[in-house]
Amino acid sequence: MMKILLRYWGIALLLAFVPGHGFGCVTQVFFQSYFGAVNGFPSLDITALASDKKGTMFIGTKDRGVIVIPAGARQWSAIIDESKSLGYNAIHAMLFINDGTLAIGTAGGLNYLDAQSDSLKGNFSAEDGLKDNAVLSLAKYDANSPLWAGTTLGLVNKDDGCKRYTVTEGLLSDHVQSLAMDGEGNLWIGTSKGLVCMTGTSIHPVDLSNGAKGVDQWVNAVVAMPASSKIYRDKILKTYDMLIDGVSKRPPCIVRIPVKTKPIPGAKAPEPQKVEEPTTPPGRWANHEPQRGGAPAEPVEVLEWKEVDLNAELKESLLAEKEKVLDDKLIPSALAATNSGFYAIRRDGDSFDVTQLAQGWFTAIAVDACRKVFFADNGQNVRSLGPDLRPIPEFDVGTMIEDYLLNLVRTDTAGNASGALAIPLIPEQLQTLKNMGEEQLKEWIKTKIRSKNISCMTFDPSGNLWIGLQEGGLFQINPAIVNEDAVTHAIINQEKAHSNAPGTESEQASKTFVLTLTTPKVTYPPLEPIIDGLKEIERKLERAPEKGFWVGRWSQLEDEDCFKTALFVGEFSEMQCIRQLARFLPMDPFVLIPLVDPPKPGEAKNKKASDSSRIHGQ
Repeated sequence: MMKILLRYWGIALLLAFVPGHGFGCVTQVFFQSYFGAVNGFPSLDITALASDKKGTMFIGTKDRGVIVIPAGARQWSAIIDESKSLGYNAIHAMLFINDGTLAIGTAGGLNYLDAQSDSLKGNFSAEDGLKDNAVLSLAKYDANSPLWAGTTLGLVNKDDGCKRYTVTEGLLSDHVQSLAMDGEGNLWIGTSKGLVCMTGTSIHPVDLSNGAKGVDQWVNAVVAMPASSKIYRDKILKTYDMLIDGVSKRPPCIVRIPVKTKPIPGAKAPEPQKVEEPTTPPGRWANHEPQRGGAPAEPVEVLEWKEVDLNAELKESLLAEKEKVLDDKLIPSALAATNSGFYAIRRDGDSFDVTQLAQGWFTAIAVDACRKVFFADNGQNVRSLGPDLRPIPEFDVGTMIEDYLLNLVRTDTAGNASGALAIPLIPEQLQTLKNMGEEQLKEWIKTKIRSKNISCMTFDPSGNLWIGLQEGGLFQINPAIVNEDAVTHAIINQEKAHSNAPGTESEQASKTFVLTLTTPKVTYPPLEPIIDGLKEIERKLERAPEKGFWVGRWSQLEDEDCFKTALFVGEFSEMQCIRQLARFLPMDPFVLIPLVDPPKPGEAKNKKASDSSRIHGQ
């Protein structure tokens, strides 16, 4: 019974994680849907993933060949297997070598698939020069670069007469598990005994063990970091400049901090502590008395104080974020997931600088267009790094599966448990889960599901992260950064400043900056944190945005609107909000921008929106 039930589960969840800060400026979002036998998916054992430029997904499996899911679809449309002349149903690797051709590495050789017609165009095996039928990995950078195939008997240059490289030529092992090619033509080769880099015809070992002898590292996955988008890079560099210009317009924000203390006899002197920054810049709309950040255990006599300009510190932090975008040395050449750690490698000629980013056993890597890095361990955790390799919170796939299955048995219908965005479940299979009972289901989840590893991950053109599990099914996840507070607090603070200014109500209203955008409204994903964030903005604002909201990624703002908004945020928003926005700009966050008109004379300041449809900006 347990073997049968292993195929009868599914997941469709929405998880929101808010990093630790006081303003709710940034939210990490993961919208998920699941493909498995519980909703009719042909296989649970996912081994390889690839997406074309339209977003059509090709799912490699261990037992059913390649399964095709059209872009944006909830159901699979085709199966490419041995019955259609696929070399073997067990898939190891897949790679688009041009717009319409998918190279497929199987246990029975190399195949070419016409992605438009789902028809196979060729099958190359050991007898054709590969020397080995088990094609474990594939790599190619562009149309002018060769196609490389990793096998259990070495590395093969498919476009150079199947020229073969083994330990004789410098590989650490003939078992080539993973491959990646970077924009400079370097080939990163992950083997069962470590990582090497081929530059031209020279093969250089990359020491991941930090000099430890006798340590063989199985490289499960390797990726070369993609080049950043120059258009977006230039836009965010200008955004930093406008944020700094906005901060320069703020009134002085001088506070004093103790720099030297003399303890009372017998009392322990505290370390000098910086004051807590004010939540609003003093002198403009709030009276602020500096407070020391934490009282000592016993009183002390303060002898000297130092004046600090918090605005100057803020500008320095913005410049530091800008420098990180400009500093290409912060970007690694490649990333490697091994059985002993996750590594960033920077190449400098024939030498390599290796940094271990995490300890443990790691199985898969994916990098998106903004160079956010996602990597999976063998405990079903997916971790994330920003462009500068600073960590972003992880999420636990196993826990999400467990919570979802338990919700299924506690509700009356699949719809109530899975939510409006879920893939429909098959009633008979749902009932089978219910018949197990909760305690039995918990034990089954523990022994049958939580032990399954994440085998592969990739991004599609829409930014969805696809995650395949060994015997565990397929996830579609939309990771996004949502910034909801930066503009909102700027509007609130700016209106407070002008309301406290001298003059009549009409004169005050005429001085109020009106944030209007010419960028057309775009369609945004119906993520709960976005919807909840818009409701929270309406709650915080003293008057509802009569023109609704603009919601979209920062890159979707037209340049004029982008820089105008950045200047406004820099001048009026909370300091912490500005820092959070600046940190996550390289990740192209979603921004929620209220479009406000100036207040009318006599208008109630505490007016709230009564029409919830304004939240959607329709």
